[in-house]
Amino acid sequence: ISISHPIARGAGILVNEANIIISRNNKLSSWQGFRNISMDILTKTKIAYYDYTYAQETYSIARLSLDRAIKLSEINRLRYGQGLVSSVDVLEAESAASEREKVLLNAELFLRKSEDQLKLITNLVDDPEVWNDELKLTDRPGFKIRNIDPIKSLENAFKSRPDYIQKKIDLENRNIKIMVAKNALLPTIDLIGSFGLNGLGLDYQKSIENVSTNHRDWAAGVKFDLPWGGGDRARYDQRKLEKAQALIELNRLEQNIIFDLRDKMRDVNIQRRQVKASKISKELETENYKAQKERYAVGQVSTHDLLDYQDKLARAEFDYVTAIINYNIALFKLDMAEGLTLVRNNIILEEQ
Repeated sequence: ISISHPIARGAGILVNEANIIISRNNKLSSWQGFRNISMDILTKTKIAYYDYTYAQETYSIARLSLDRAIKLSEINRLRYGQGLVSSVDVLEAESAASEREKVLLNAELFLRKSEDQLKLITNLVDDPEVWNDELKLTDRPGFKIRNIDPIKSLENAFKSRPDYIQKKIDLENRNIKIMVAKNALLPTIDLIGSFGLNGLGLDYQKSIENVSTNHRDWAAGVKFDLPWGGGDRARYDQRKLEKAQALIELNRLEQNIIFDLRDKMRDVNIQRRQVKASKISKELETENYKAQKERYAVGQVSTHDLLDYQDKLARAEFDYVTAIINYNIALFKLDMAEGLTLVRNNIILEEQ
């Protein structure tokens, strides 16, 4: 029986368990990478969902705008037959209807592309034969104000963002590698002890038969080994430089997180104000159009002017829908910047 125990190089629990600890940390880092991928996929899916909603709303507005022009054209033809308007009024309304039909066709193309994109990203359709089936959305975009606390958002980001957690884990691994490399600079000093029983005889068989406690053999001592060369010192210096680089990268990441959060919070604030402004504009344009239709009925507004009012109303309706969609997308992106995409959507990943 021989026993050897290091008291300098290779001594200590951390040095001997370094690879195990690093492997555990790498597993945690991989898990954060999986969280990041999941958050990114979820964010892209929700954006695709709202893009499709946006395309539907755009198509509806374009259809409504075309219907207004068609109805005006029909009225003008009747009034032309009665000698109340000129042929120019009829041509102007029909020309506007033709232009708006082209807008509707472009809106339909955008709608079909957005629908296919949503089908693709959600894997809703695996059978090519049902790709032409229309998707029916169960909810519409709403406008719910979320109070944004910059300090709290920053705390959430440094606590929950996977990329930041991964960088902290990497820094911990580098600290462990430095301690191992520093330990490797020490000389090898091992306490050695051995104990054995001997047997004496004229041959091997007789020696085995004569093994007894009367023929004990033991030894104790110290083994000293001084490393020669600069390889270990170079590895130690390399580990320290790697940690310094990791600290710079961590500091840079912290700055980018702050910048990213400020940008996302600013976008949420601007889009929230856009919703309020566009809602007021839509309400005013709606009332104005109703009033101008009444004036047109009594001949106080020309066909050209009424078509302009229709265009203004359509733009106001379009701006309002755009603002609501952009506000919700801005919230999704802020969730991603804070690392709370999964939490805000009540999704729990089961760690294996």
